[in-house]
Amino acid sequence: MLDRVGLVTPALAADFARLGWKLETVTADVVDWAQKTDGRPFDAITVNLFLHHFDDAGLLRLFLLLRRKAPLILATEPLRANWALAAARLLWAIGANDVTRHDAPQSVRAGFRGRELSSLWSAAGGRPLEERRAGAFSHVFVGASSMPAVDAP
Repeated sequence: MLDRVGLVTPALAADFARLGWKLETVTADVVDWAQKTDGRPFDAITVNLFLHHFDDAGLLRLFLLLRRKAPLILATEPLRANWALAAARLLWAIGANDVTRHDAPQSVRAGFRGRELSSLWSAAGGRPLEERRAGAFSHVFVGASSMPAVDAP
């Protein structure tokens, strides 16, 4: 698990261990980490509520780097939609703190819809596999690292 500020707790690591997973944590900036070519490929890269923090140029740069790290990327992001924004503004009703009440609408505004991530992934040389709304508040994206080979005529 990669995190810039080291938020993976011993309790979370123990949860993964109970599932039989070996958890390795890395505290680093994602771009710095992705630029390193240590030759160790991953089976897949999963991203959760993170890509919406980048503008299009930053995402394109990140996608170019991540394509070299794994054959598959799977992302769950905020859905940019009026319904999601309205719901984010009601988080006070369930006792959300000030930070969450501020961040949630900002994340929805910066979120994704349509085929925005697919377009950027394609521009980075990848092959989008799926991009869609998932429920009332989420947007999912799945991409393969490379374009399929084209048979010669």
